[in-house]
Amino acid sequence: TAYEKAVVDANDAKNFYLLVEVYDNLTNLYFDLRDFNSTKKYAMMAIEGARKHGQISILANSFNVLSNVYKLEGDYRNAYEYATLFKVYSDSSSNEQTRKEILSLESKYEFEKNRQEIAQLTITNLKRQAEINRSYFTISIGAVIGIILLAILFYFFSRYKHKALLAEKETKLKEEKIV
Repeated sequence: TAYEKAVVDANDAKNFYLLVEVYDNLTNLYFDLRDFNSTKKYAMMAIEGARKHGQISILANSFNVLSNVYKLEGDYRNAYEYATLFKVYSDSSSNEQTRKEILSLESKYEFEKNRQEIAQLTITNLKRQAEINRSYFTISIGAVIGIILLAILFYFFSRYKHKALLAEKETKLKEEKIV
């Protein structure tokens, strides 16, 4: 069957997690077929592997199936023992799932918080850059105005000097004409 091939493939690949999953599926299959000897065999193999690899949900399922098998066979002592183990491991599995969900939500919350913080920092940096650009613009305008004022002053000073020289030359010429 496909499950037997899956067992061989999982063993060859040394994928023991997959192997335990296959044993769990075989447990459920043989239970549905009411082949209780095979159900017990694969349930015990699933339990052994699940304990080694910490697969709590598979432990819970295997204990539940074994409890049902023993109940149907009339072995109520074993049915009770496996029902008790099922309860313990299903609670653990549920707690583990809840813990994973909480960690997932916490991770999503932290991611969103960091994303918003990055967005806020980006906005702050853009505002600062705009302020810096305004400052550079103001300084540039001030420098241009200063240069223009210096040019105007230089122009008027040069004209004044030029007029003063002309006036001095005229005065010398008038003095020479008088003398």
